[in-house]
Amino acid sequence: LASYVDSTRWMLEDCDSAQGVQLFADADSAFGGVATSLLERLDDEFGVPATVCHASFPATGAADPESNFAEVCRQEQHLNRALATHMLSSACSWYTPLEVGQWRFPHLPGFDREDDVITAALGAAWADTVTYAARQADHAKYESLGALATLLKPAPSMRIASAMIALPFPVRAPVSDLVNDR
Repeated sequence: LASYVDSTRWMLEDCDSAQGVQLFADADSAFGGVATSLLERLDDEFGVPATVCHASFPATGAADPESNFAEVCRQEQHLNRALATHMLSSACSWYTPLEVGQWRFPHLPGFDREDDVITAALGAAWADTVTYAARQADHAKYESLGALATLLKPAPSMRIASAMIALPFPVRAPVSDLVNDR
């Protein structure tokens, strides 16, 4: 955790006027706890005006009536999600769970929810689109990430928002042509 805090501190100290911190985390593992600790330490040390967290969750396993172990694993996944949602939403201004396991793109041939590169690219495209107004100088109403977070929350007291993404047209190119493997 110390190396994450040091790296983030270095980047924040380089900023002229930081609007906030935007964090992407795989919250279905220990990284959810690391993300929570990082957000809490940044708030304690810097008083960051806005922290936005986007947490991805993979698909949950299907229930198997023959296997008690599979059911225990599924229950553990649900418990991890509830704990991650509680902890991360308490530590940030705006929290969005990204349920990667439920994404469906029937018009995207070869879309594989298990491919980390493709799901990360779609999640980044969503976050880039949602936070666009905070990065543009001509949008004076949303001059900061904090103002945008306030606007996008369902209610002022709620810190959790929902994410939706839609591709504007059918993509006819193979997925391998859409992903740059540099």
